[in-house]
Order: sequence, then C-alpha cells, then structure tokens
Amino acid sequence: MDFSRYNTAKENICEQVKNLQHIAQTLGMNEHYRQLKNVCQRLNDDHFNLVVVGMFSRGKSTFIDALLGRRILPTSKKPTTAVISRIIYGDTPRYTLHFKDSTIADKTLNEDEFRSLTAPKSPDKTDKEQIKKVLRQQDELDTIAEAEIAYPLHLCKNGVDLVDTPGMNDVNRTRIELTYRYLRQADAVIMLLAADQMLSVSEVDFLKERILSRQIKDVFYIINRKDALSGPEEESKVVTFAHRNLKEIIPPELANELRIFLLSSYQALLFRRRENGDELTAKQLTKIPVAFSDTGFPEFEKSLSDFLIHEKGQSKLDSYRLQTRRQIDDMTAKIEDALGLLEHSLDEILEKSRELEPEFKQARTKSKSIIDDMQMNLECYTNYIKEQCQVAGDDMLVAACGAVDNYRGELDSTRLKQEINEAVAQQQKNFIDGMIQYQNTALQGELTKAQKRLQEIWQDVDAQYRLSLNLPAISNNNSISIATSQPNVISDDRGIIGSCAVGGSIGALLAGAVFPALAIGAMAAWCFGFFDNQEEKVKQNIKKQLMEQIPKMLNQIQKDVVGLYRARSEELITVITNTVESRISDMENVLEQTIHEKENQEHEQKQRKEFLKKSRGQLMAIKNKLSVFFENMNYREG
Repeated sequence: MDFSRYNTAKENICEQVKNLQHIAQTLGMNEHYRQLKNVCQRLNDDHFNLVVVGMFSRGKSTFIDALLGRRILPTSKKPTTAVISRIIYGDTPRYTLHFKDSTIADKTLNEDEFRSLTAPKSPDKTDKEQIKKVLRQQDELDTIAEAEIAYPLHLCKNGVDLVDTPGMNDVNRTRIELTYRYLRQADAVIMLLAADQMLSVSEVDFLKERILSRQIKDVFYIINRKDALSGPEEESKVVTFAHRNLKEIIPPELANELRIFLLSSYQALLFRRRENGDELTAKQLTKIPVAFSDTGFPEFEKSLSDFLIHEKGQSKLDSYRLQTRRQIDDMTAKIEDALGLLEHSLDEILEKSRELEPEFKQARTKSKSIIDDMQMNLECYTNYIKEQCQVAGDDMLVAACGAVDNYRGELDSTRLKQEINEAVAQQQKNFIDGMIQYQNTALQGELTKAQKRLQEIWQDVDAQYRLSLNLPAISNNNSISIATSQPNVISDDRGIIGSCAVGGSIGALLAGAVFPALAIGAMAAWCFGFFDNQEEKVKQNIKKQLMEQIPKMLNQIQKDVVGLYRARSEELITVITNTVESRISDMENVLEQTIHEKENQEHEQKQRKEFLKKSRGQLMAIKNKLSVFFENMNYREG
C-alpha cells in the first residue's frame, strides 16, 4: 500500500498550518493561534483506525498477521483473544498493557508474556483448586483495557492502526463494550466470516445491532478459509450466498457498494513468512500456494488501499484544508480591519476604544450569564442519570438472580459465571447505550441553545465594533467557533460550530470502571466448597451475595457516571468560556496594536520633525555665522 502522496499532502498542510500559527502569534490573534495549534496537533496525530471483528475461530488473528506479513498475534482453534490488541508502528517491537484503572501503571511485556495472554482453559469440574486458578486468571485479564503492540511494520508506519477484538460471542461484557468503543472510532470495519460457517444468527444480530444501526457504512466483509473450499465452483457459490444474504440485511443505499472478498489468511501468512525468511515446517511449506494472488489478498489490499487513500484519506485532507482556509480568510479579514484602523488618527482610535469598552464588558457579562445558565441546565440532568443508574442496578440484580434460578445441569462455577454474565450483560448494554445517547443529546442540546444566544451577542458587538470604527461589515466573519478535544466535530459552511462527541469516553468508562466485574466466580467457588451436592443451598447463597454486592456497586456506578458527565460538561463550559473570551480579546488586541502602531508612527513623526527643526536651526546658525564672517571681512553678500 503506497501512502506516499497522502503523507506528502499531510506534511504540506501541516507546514502551512505552522506558518499560519507563527503569523497568528505575531499578530496577537490568540484564538486563531489556539485553533491552528489544535489543527496541527490533530494532523500529526491523525491515523486510520481499522477494527477487525468476528466470531471466535473465524481467523481474525491470522488475518491480521497475514496483512502485516508477520506472525505477531497468538492463534488457536480455540478462543484465544483474551484482550483487545491495538497494533501501531514502533521502531522496535514493544508490548504494553494498559489497564482500565488509570491509577495502575502501564506494564511492559516481552513477546512470550504477551503470547501467554490467552483465554484460560476450562477447568476440571472436580478440581476446586484448578477452578480457583482459572477464576483468578480471568479476573486478572478483566483488569486489562488493551494490549498495545508496537512493531516496525510498513502498513502501520503509514499511519494505520489495527485493532484485534475478542470474538463477537465473547461473554465478557467489558471486552465487548471496549470493542464497541473502537467501532465508534473506526475509519473502516473488517468483519471476518468463515467460508464453511457463514452469517450465523449471532453474526447477523451483531451486524444489524452494532454496525449498521450505528451508521457505520465502511465495512469490508472477509470470507476467510478459501483454502477449505473445493474449487472455483464452490467459491462462486459461497460469494453469491454472501452477496444475496448481506443485501437483505444492509440498507438499500449500500447494496451496490458491498465490499466482499474471499481469501485464505493462513496461506497468505505462510507465503509472506517464507518471503521474509521465516523457518517453516515441511507441512506448512506444502500449504503455500503457487502465486500470492491465489490467496485473494492482492484484490482485497488494493481495495483497502484505494479506500483509505482516495476515499477516507481525501475526506480527511479536505476537512483540514477547509479548516485552514477558514482560518486564513478570518485572519485576512482582521488584517484588513487593522489596516482600516490605521487610516484613523490616534486620538480618534483612543476615543473609539474608550467607547467600545462598555460594549466589550457587556458582551462578557451577557456571555457569562448564558454560560452560567448552560451549566445549571446541564447539572439538572444528573438526577435522571442517577435514577437510570438505580434502574440499571435493579435490572442487573433481577437478571443475575434469574440466571441462578434458571441454571440447569451439574454445578460448575465457570459455567454459572458465564450464564450470569450473559444475563447481566444485556442489562448493562442497554444502560450504556441509553447513557451515551442521553448524555450526548443533553450536551449537544445545551451547546446548541447556548451557541445560538452567544451568536446574537457576538453579532451585536461585532456590528458595534465595525460601526464605531467605520469598518465594512463582513458577513462571513460573524460565527462563533466552538471546538473541543473530542473526536467528532459538527461543521457547516461557515466553520466548526460545535462538538460534544462524548460517546467514546463514556463507553470506555461504562465498559470498565462503572461496572466492576461481579465476583461470581469467587462466590461460586466458595459456595461449592461449603455446600457440596446441595444445589439449592448453593444457589440461595450465591443469590444472597448478589443481592448484597450489586446494591453496593450502585453508589460507585452513580459516582462514576455522574462524575464523567460532569467532567465532560465542565470541559464544554471551559471551551465555550475560553472561546468567547478569546474572540473579544482578539478585537481588543487589534485595537491595542493599532494604537501602538499609531503611537509609533506619531513618535517617529515627532522625531522627524524635531530632527528637521534641529537641522533647520543648525542651518540658520551657519547662515548667521557666515553673515557675521562676511561683515567682518568687509565682503558684501551677493
């Protein structure tokens, strides 16, 4: 994949943005400097996020290894991906664990330690010590947010990050929600299907509920295990089946843009490993196809490359170019204002500056009132958030106890934990989805209302500013620009007008810290140890502990959710406050700089006059001396 043109375009835009930053700083245009700095930072940090999803044993890890050309991720016929793995570029290989608890320091692993991060094997049901060991292993894995793998890979060096997710049928709700967070931030989703077991009920549900319902349109459907099919005729049938069934699922407007590829990740990986000089077994060598094109990878990689560079990449560059052009237009307009002001005398500008002081003060007072109203309104939403936390806790308790009551078969702590987690996961999912939507709606709604009122204030003060100084009205220079550090920004033809895309952050927190793992395994092991072969007593004691544990969790759940909401609200309030202050300060700076220029001009003019007067005096003195001299010499002056 050749990203050279895209990277060159990015570098050129970044260079020009830095030049603009310098100009803005020199001119005292602080708001433009801040926004340009933000654009430059996002340009430098910009990368493509590719998220790979699929059921267990669909070959996700092998597919990613084949795409990268190296064996990096652990693979097995059994479920292995115990943590989410994010693969980025690094000059040297590095494996780092990031934890859900931000107070826990990141942990660096070696390659063998990383490969050991696999899902624990099912324990022997009769071995209580083994059961406890497996439960401890799972609890340790549950504390991990993601594993970051830095590797000197060509694809990643071009700004492509790959995310390997656990299976869609993973019952661990924290890993599932972290997967959904990555989906919300994805530039493209790669969904792995199996040629011999395609589009199961779970896969269709996941596609509808978690991808298509969230307006994620850029999906590459990979039908893996091409090598398991008998030949071209069966391959054609499989691809036709996928086309027909996917068209029944996806929205009609996407039906003609289906990206479906049949390939063999295993053969592609072996082919590239041989090219890289890796040592392969005799059996592996027999699996390598004659030509790399037989794996189906070249067609897929070309399509992915074209999409990233020409579709997604062009869209990113257009966005940066548009933002940069708007900054140039606005800065140019302010320079024209400054030049217009220089036509006035210093006394006139000083007088107008004094007249505008009350206007600026009033604008600040009105803006603060609007921001205070917004802050108060946002705080009112916390009561509903607390109520929903209580409802979620009640629903979790009902679901968890119901799972215990409905449990059938031999008592097995691992199975019981799995069934309880599956039952609780749906309640948690509903709560998380509802909270993300509710908080986004609240923040965006209040931002829109505040911005409308602020716009009126800005237009008034801008009009008064121009009228007082006899400056021409500028129709495209009267919009308030509010941009936060959040990833999604709402734009219109006039520029960035708002941002409160808190979904990713909320999802991350709700997936981890908000719902700490229920100690189902530990409770089950404890109960099994004291109530062997007494199923009803075991169930009653587990339910008793659940009824004690879940209500205790509610206080922390409320604290975390409300805390996150308030933090996002405060961030938005701070950004709006700084934006309004910077906008008015920029106008004051233009006046101050103009006054300074005028003072310099008048100072220079005064110096010139004094110099000329002095020179005139010197000339007159010389003339007088000459007159005296000629009189003394009895010469007449001619």
